[in-house]
Amino acid sequence: MKQYLRRLPILDVNPDCYPSGRLYPIQPYRMDESVYIGFPSRPYDQFVAFYHQIRINENDIEKIYPTGNSAIVCRLDSHQPKSFLVGTPTFPRIAEYVVPKSEYFVALFWLGVGYCLFPIPPSDIIDSHLPLNEIFPEASQRLTEEMVLAKSFHLRVHLFECFLSKIITDSRQIPARHKLLIKKMQQASDTSFVDKAQKECQTEFTSRHIRRLCIKYLGISPNLISRIIRYQKTLRFLNVHPADCMADLAAEQGYFDQSHLIKEFRRFQGVTPAEFIYRLRIQ
Repeated sequence: MKQYLRRLPILDVNPDCYPSGRLYPIQPYRMDESVYIGFPSRPYDQFVAFYHQIRINENDIEKIYPTGNSAIVCRLDSHQPKSFLVGTPTFPRIAEYVVPKSEYFVALFWLGVGYCLFPIPPSDIIDSHLPLNEIFPEASQRLTEEMVLAKSFHLRVHLFECFLSKIITDSRQIPARHKLLIKKMQQASDTSFVDKAQKECQTEFTSRHIRRLCIKYLGISPNLISRIIRYQKTLRFLNVHPADCMADLAAEQGYFDQSHLIKEFRRFQGVTPAEFIYRLRIQ
């Protein structure tokens, strides 16, 4: 495929299209001078993929798109401060907790971390959100108040990691072989993940057992999560190579053909790849 290095102006912290190691989640909204990006310190990098802070203007479209990852969102509004636990979206949806003319601090977690940190099952917040004070009444109230008063993005990162240090003490552990399963899922490129996982993980997992573990740790089925991950990889590739051939991209990302790619992309993004690239370029 031809190599282009012209990135689209969207939230993507990956150093290139296919970095070694973990792939960071990506959100297809524009980055500008109001967006701050930061990475966690140790040991919080086991839980948090990255932090970002963004101001939502009146004309912005407040939607979130599928990533497979849960997040904590803090509204930095002195009049209406609030924090939310946001579950994995499985389709583009309006972020009901977002109001215009406000600033937000977001901590996006790694795949499967929601099960460790929060006492509620991941399946309970799929395509939804909960006020954080319903989960951690005392710790979340202090976090929200301090985040609003903080004068810088770096101080907010520090305050959030202090909050994490309190809730990590009560966190649950995922067995090592189940962590490996989640890792293999994150690296999957198509929906044949279940068969591949059984071979690559070299465990006694059956297809039914893998499905139960996915629901337990991620809240959704292995088929759906692998489709979301494939969409994320396609989106990441389009960010770096927006002028490439769709037929070649479909083959490389494990779609049946170009029409399959377009149908799946529209399912998770709301528009076709061509419409997505065009809209970003004219904004």
